[in-house]
Amino acid sequence: MMETTALVTAAFDLLAPYASQAGGILAGKAAEGVAAQAVKLWGWLTGKIAPGVEGHAALERYSQTPDDPRRRTAAELAVEDFLTAHPDSLAELRALLAEAGVTVTEVTQTMTVTGHGNKPVQVSGSDIRVKIG
Repeated sequence: MMETTALVTAAFDLLAPYASQAGGILAGKAAEGVAAQAVKLWGWLTGKIAPGVEGHAALERYSQTPDDPRRRTAAELAVEDFLTAHPDSLAELRALLAEAGVTVTEVTQTMTVTGHGNKPVQVSGSDIRVKIG
């Protein structure tokens, strides 16, 4: 499930910069480069989760208001549910993301803390600043 969530988040991160443009990729506007990959990804998503398939309404609402974080979350959950029910599609999504130059990494962190008054912190990513105390 974590892999599915990571892939779906990466997919919507790829779509986001282009989705909110007037007449953007969700409306089928022609694009080049990474935008073209986003168009291809959106076409794949809407082809898999077509009208009549559970989750289509969430994608449709997202395409109408892509800047609404609640719509994005609902669309992401719909895609996750679809991928859970159709695990063979995970490989296709992974390949589309790779073709667009998107790498999906999962980070698992474990921390064992003993004693009192500890202030443990775990971070992952880049350009992270942590101030303790």
